[in-house]
Amino acid sequence: LEKAHDRVTLLADTDLLTSLANRRAFINQLTLAHANARRGAPAFAVLYLDIDDFKDVNDTLGHPMGDVLIKGVVDRLKLAVRESDVVSRFGGDEFAILQSNVIDTSATGTLATKIGKVLAAPFRIEGHEINITSSIGISVYSADNDGPDTMMVQADLALYRAKADGRNRFCFHTPDLDQQVRERVRVTEELRAAIENDELVLHYQPQVEIATGRIIGAEALVRWNHKDRGLIAPGQFIAIAERTGVIVPLGQWVLNDASRQLKQWQAENLAPSVLAVNVSGVQLRGTSEFGRDVEETLKRWDIHPSHIELELTESVLMDATQRHSEALYALRHMGTKIAIDDFGTGYSSLKY
Repeated sequence: LEKAHDRVTLLADTDLLTSLANRRAFINQLTLAHANARRGAPAFAVLYLDIDDFKDVNDTLGHPMGDVLIKGVVDRLKLAVRESDVVSRFGGDEFAILQSNVIDTSATGTLATKIGKVLAAPFRIEGHEINITSSIGISVYSADNDGPDTMMVQADLALYRAKADGRNRFCFHTPDLDQQVRERVRVTEELRAAIENDELVLHYQPQVEIATGRIIGAEALVRWNHKDRGLIAPGQFIAIAERTGVIVPLGQWVLNDASRQLKQWQAENLAPSVLAVNVSGVQLRGTSEFGRDVEETLKRWDIHPSHIELELTESVLMDATQRHSEALYALRHMGTKIAIDDFGTGYSSLKY
């Protein structure tokens, strides 16, 4: 019975694919390290990392090959750290490292650099040469730190900064990241209220046929008519809406109001032949009901699908999985037009 209990405990704390400590076990180790540091033990650091564009490996070579690559990554991480450090797999391509005895933060930067280099060397797996890079977020213990949960949040924020800055790099958590979080929370709360209180407004950019000067279409562009700060351009809130999920109700509002306006123009015989509406990748990925939402909105305003054009950026289409592709096919089959926005600004694979 005791052996069975030990076996259950081991499985509960172990990642099955790599035999590393899992998230649960890592958090326990982090909590212990934090408590020891409070009592005077040396400081430590959390390095939170993931593999850049790991999804491409799974999509092109298959999940079994992705699993083999993950095991190869683990072997290299073990070589990069000391025996006293803890390497953990949180799932997917996410890893966390607990670096002990951090006397100087430069030692953590050195470790992050070493990890970046060892993972950047080509992996040769079953006749394939696979090249990857990694992004790392770092949180270093300090007496002002509230606890292990705070350190994980800080490391996650730093990882997000590393990815936003171009990937294939590491970033330390800094106080300005906390400020960014507070700002993001504030904007998110105000934006949710703005949707409910009808503070959003659509501006329409005409599409003009040069030869005749005739308006042949229009694009709906959302603006936020803030009660205190006036008219706010989408560049100041769309990215936050995407990160926090508010883009889904925001996108629903935009499509509904654009359809309402198009119906009014049609009644006045002023409607352009096509009205374009931008769609975020988060809308497409965040709900399996996106196609049905579009269909119901158009039926609500008695708009023929051919009069609506959904614009998705090239990067969104490149990131679409099979399930998302099926949603796009369904929309296209319905008669809705699909357009690629910002074409040529990112990396394009003719295969995709």
